[in-house]
Amino acid sequence: MLNVFNIPPVVAINRFPFDNDEEMAWIKNKCESLGVTAAESEVFMKGGEGGIALAEAVLEAIEKGKGNVEFAYEFSDPIKVKIEKIAKKVYGAEEVEYTPRALQEIASIEKLGFADFPMCMAKTQLSLSDKIGLMGAPKGWTLNVDEVRLYTGAKFIVPVCGSMFLLPGLPPVPAANKMDYTEDGEIIGLN
Repeated sequence: MLNVFNIPPVVAINRFPFDNDEEMAWIKNKCESLGVTAAESEVFMKGGEGGIALAEAVLEAIEKGKGNVEFAYEFSDPIKVKIEKIAKKVYGAEEVEYTPRALQEIASIEKLGFADFPMCMAKTQLSLSDKIGLMGAPKGWTLNVDEVRLYTGAKFIVPVCGSMFLLPGLPPVPAANKMDYTEDGEIIGLN
C-alpha cells in the first residue's frame, strides 16, 4: 500500500520517554524486513534537535526517489471514484458506503464544478479504517463516508469518514471569555 504514490516511504517512529530500546529495535527491524526506511523522532523530548535523524532519512528518500508522485486517482475522476480508489488502494477497504447526506454533498460539489479538486480524507488516525478498534491492515471492511466537505480556499474535497471532531475544534465557550487582567497588568484565567 505504501508504494501506491511512487515515492519511497519513511516511517517516523515517535519516541517518548517511556519507550524502550527493544521496542524501537523491533519496529526498525520490522520496517527493514519490509524494505521500508524508518527513523526515530525524538522531538517530544529534544525539540527540533530530536527531529534531525527523521529529517535526514526523509531527505535521503527524496534523493533516492523513483520519480514523479503518482496519486491513487486521476484529478478528472468523479468524486466517488476518487474516494473509492483511495479506500481500496491506500486503506485496503473492499467497498465504500455513503450516507444520503454525503451523496447530496457530492452532487452539489459536482454541480458547482469543483469535482476536480484533490481529496483530503478525514478519518481516525488510530486505524487504516474509519473504525478506531479495527487494527492492523484489515481486509474485507467497508469505509463509511458520513459527509463530504468542500474547501474552496484550500481547493480540497474532504470526505469525512466516521464520527469525528474536525479543526478548528473550537469549544462552545471560547477560553478568551475566561481571561482578564487586573489593574496591575496581571493576566488571569490562563489556566
